[in-house]
Amino acid sequence: MPKTLKTVTPEEVYNYLISKGVSDIHAKGILANIQEESRFEYDIVQSGMTEENGGIGLFQYTYPSRKQGLLDHMKKNNTTWKTDWKAQVDFMLTERLTKKYLKTTPTTTKEAAENFMINWENPHDQSESAIKKRTGYLDGTNPDFPDLNFNSIEATSSKKT
Repeated sequence: MPKTLKTVTPEEVYNYLISKGVSDIHAKGILANIQEESRFEYDIVQSGMTEENGGIGLFQYTYPSRKQGLLDHMKKNNTTWKTDWKAQVDFMLTERLTKKYLKTTPTTTKEAAENFMINWENPHDQSESAIKKRTGYLDGTNPDFPDLNFNSIEATSSKKT
């Protein structure tokens, strides 16, 4: 029987990021990257890989020290990356690269998504077409996912979670 992956909605992640003080533009830049990395399947392991040698979770942590940081964070908080998407986001928010990203002043969500892609995710493919694919999730211009338009997401509550 195939494994059923656990998913969270972009709206849930967006609202959680906003509740943590992340700006609208930065949050949407992060959403575009989560879509490309994991399709919001928070217990996913990189295709064709194992948990030990592949990327894991919403952000597809692959680099050994960053992945170990995530695992240590989960253990410290008595949870697991496979069951707790909020803890994955909480860990991401503690990382040095995230703090640097959140200090940037993008004027568009596309600029934020590209910055997060290049400087935080740091994928092998950083071509213009790869950037366009990720930023296309923001405005419905990604031909594979024309119904995705993260720019239309609005916060449902300003209450801190």
